[in-house]
Amino acid sequence: MMKSKKIEKIRNEATSRVNKQPLVQFRIEPEIMDRLYEEANKLGLPVGTMVRMWVMERLNEKSA
Repeated sequence: MMKSKKIEKIRNEATSRVNKQPLVQFRIEPEIMDRLYEEANKLGLPVGTMVRMWVMERLNEKSA
């Protein structure tokens, strides 16, 4: 699980960029969407922010 400071840093990055970046839309199964909402609620984040965080983390892992 991510630490609170790391979550806050990633949340701030995502929030500052959200209105300046292109929009990506895709279809997802209802069961997966339910799981995403459950996880986002555990972390206290909006689901879109959490998914952006996950994508950014994954891309950072690939480039490291």
